[in-house]
Amino acid sequence: MPVLISQMHLNIDKQASLGVIATLFLGCCIFHSSASKDSKSYGSYTNPNLAYDHYWSDASNVLQDLSSFNKLYVQYYGCAWSEQSTSDNQKDHRQLKDGGDDNNAASKCGQQGGDNSNSWYVGMGKCMGSNVAYALYGVLPSDSKVWGNPCSQKTFINSFFTTDGITSFSKASNGAIDASSINQQCQWYDGNKKYTTKLGCSASGSFTTDTFLGNGCLGYNYNGSADELEDLNQSLQNMKCTLIYSSDGSVDYATSLLSYSQVCSVDGVNKKYCPNPYRMVSTYEYNFAMAQQNPSYTVSKSSLAAAPIESVKVASSFAFFSVGLALFASSAWQVISLHRYNKKYGYRGERSTGLLA
Repeated sequence: MPVLISQMHLNIDKQASLGVIATLFLGCCIFHSSASKDSKSYGSYTNPNLAYDHYWSDASNVLQDLSSFNKLYVQYYGCAWSEQSTSDNQKDHRQLKDGGDDNNAASKCGQQGGDNSNSWYVGMGKCMGSNVAYALYGVLPSDSKVWGNPCSQKTFINSFFTTDGITSFSKASNGAIDASSINQQCQWYDGNKKYTTKLGCSASGSFTTDTFLGNGCLGYNYNGSADELEDLNQSLQNMKCTLIYSSDGSVDYATSLLSYSQVCSVDGVNKKYCPNPYRMVSTYEYNFAMAQQNPSYTVSKSSLAAAPIESVKVASSFAFFSVGLALFASSAWQVISLHRYNKKYGYRGERSTGLLA
């Protein structure tokens, strides 16, 4: 298992730039315009997913249009080793140096400075870390009354990774998650300063406390898991569809959570961890790719609802085919049995045919 997880961290760290580019491409742009579900422009084509009432392209757009929702809900999915917010990481890492700030402090995510004796950058980890993968759902004023689970295909908005670990998500849990004792910052694991430790992700998508060789908590220096954090993971799994915003002002965890979130992709380095309920994110990305190839490509609001209907049709067809195949096999078995019976006892004609009645 350590080899498997180490390889996972190595691949993710090496492909981090490509993953970030792929993720930003779905929410990135040429210039900004007024915020309305997607504040970006894509040149010769438009984002076809804007046809869906509940689609918003990124966390910042949901924040800008927060007043458009009656309620917002989140559903936890797992741990994702992904990019973390630059400013918070740099601030914490600079404090690790004895004597205060450092004149060579990096200004951009992923840069390092100093030397082995000047380890202000310890824990920078290329600004990668363990974050929460979650799906966001919303109820609009135009929606008819939502019955049952408010986290449904009808109310799905998009899927996200946090960028501040589990901090903002645990606050949004309204007390269901206690992360106060969880170490999210890279620090020395032993007195000999051979290993560092930080919150990590297992290959199965659970949170762990991991150790790393050297002073960087870098994924490709992964050493092993020191704690499986069973209580934390169980609490997260028990966290069902959770209200994080209400237009009546009684609840607003959305502002903090969405300020530390970025949309994720089911294509690229983090595709294994990006939630894809009802294959909605796949649909969004397919539509986006089609619009790139054909600027006149459009979708209808009913196309999402049609998807499960088509699945039912396929399932029904398969069921009828299976039943037909079973009947055919049964009939064939009867014919073969009858032939063997007639051959053994010499029956022919109408007497033989009568055995089928």
